[in-house]
Amino acid sequence: HSMAAIAPVRSVLARLCTATVSNVRTQLRCFSGGVGLTPTSAAAGAGAGSPAPSPPPLVPTEPLKLNTISDNPGARKKKKRVGRGIGSGRGKTCGRGHKGQKSRSGGKPRLGFEGGQTPLRLRLPRRG
Repeated sequence: HSMAAIAPVRSVLARLCTATVSNVRTQLRCFSGGVGLTPTSAAAGAGAGSPAPSPPPLVPTEPLKLNTISDNPGARKKKKRVGRGIGSGRGKTCGRGHKGQKSRSGGKPRLGFEGGQTPLRLRLPRRG
């Protein structure tokens, strides 16, 4: 591969790996053969006369370890466990209330049911 083709990839890797990140996907994107790449602090910023700043040279950092990656706080929500006693706050009726169709198992009307009114699919003429 020529250096011209690799330069954009290296600049993207440099941007992704500059800060310490806790997002798993971002960390795994930074993984390049066991070595992350970060720009050196000495080469930060270009002169005022240059038209476009070139990406800073990259130096290897410590390798990514599988035992250090983790989700962001709040990324995974705990499942609501119902029917586990009155002290849990979701015991007995499990948050369904007392009686009524919605409290029962399978307690939903069928698809398209409109409470006894003639459903839309029967009110419209058959075509096609």
